[in-house]
Amino acid sequence: MAKKMISRLSVLTVLIVFLTACSKTSEYTNVIPADASVVASINLKPLASKAGLNDKENETAKQKVLEALKSGMNAATFQQLEKVMKNPSESGIDIESPFYVFSSSSFPYPTVVGKVSNEDNL
Repeated sequence: MAKKMISRLSVLTVLIVFLTACSKTSEYTNVIPADASVVASINLKPLASKAGLNDKENETAKQKVLEALKSGMNAATFQQLEKVMKNPSESGIDIESPFYVFSSSSFPYPTVVGKVSNEDNL
């Protein structure tokens, strides 16, 4: 009886691993090396809402930041930045998905990975 239960559980485990490996939901995380010493996940959408970035009171602060950045860049870059600040999906990066920051011996600096939603906008 116990051997039969163990064999069924092992078959179920192999099936779950196989189905999980074939899933397309987190394919962008495959670029994180296996020897990564530190991996951190950052969810921007809840972080922005908790910081109050979508509140009406913070619109003046956003405008001040944009004006400060405007002095250090050319017009085309500033227009692109302004467009992304107003609508983050214009960046081509999916802000709904988490960003991963990792450190590995294969890279000299900490690296950030994000999911691309639109290659043309990127």
